[in-house]
Amino acid sequence: MASKKIQIVIGAKDKTRAAFAKVAKAMNVLRKSVFNLKTGIGALVGVGGFVALARAGLKSIDNIGKLSRTLGLTTEQLGTLQHMANLGGTSLDTFARSVRNLNKGALDFTVKNTGEAKDAFERLGISVEDVNAASSDQITLMGLVADKLAPMKNGVEKTALAMKLFGSRSIEILPALEQGSAGIEAMREEAEKLGLILGKKAVAEV
Repeated sequence: MASKKIQIVIGAKDKTRAAFAKVAKAMNVLRKSVFNLKTGIGALVGVGGFVALARAGLKSIDNIGKLSRTLGLTTEQLGTLQHMANLGGTSLDTFARSVRNLNKGALDFTVKNTGEAKDAFERLGISVEDVNAASSDQITLMGLVADKLAPMKNGVEKTALAMKLFGSRSIEILPALEQGSAGIEAMREEAEKLGLILGKKAVAEV
């Protein structure tokens, strides 16, 4: 009976097939990881466990859609940030708001030549021209800053500059910036391969 109901629901929501396919791909990667770790897949209580995982995945995608509308970031950008957050043990909300703070600081720096971020940009050797060249994509802008922060030794100065650029919770995102823009691009590509990056239409359908 349960199987029949699932078939009916999926049939009625056929227009979301592409979105669910990407979710299924990501879930398959997770399933293989669990088996490889040999931790006992039975702990997930069979199908019920995977249903719970799928529900959590769909909820995560829905959250990306909401944050996209609230923060003005594309769903593709948020998919990358979600993966970075997962790897760093923090939340998508922390990453998204940190990028928004960076964007606001960049705007103040390039348009008004003021703001708390102005000092940080200048101390990192980032010019107005550099920011303008990267500001069309907020992930690219983050990579520009990451390339300047990465060589610095961990300490008070590095943390202070990060706080001026990303906000009070910047300490949580610094580990994701350690490899500079190349590391961010690698995480973006990995997120795409895992099916974690969805377009706006697919997210809306989910």
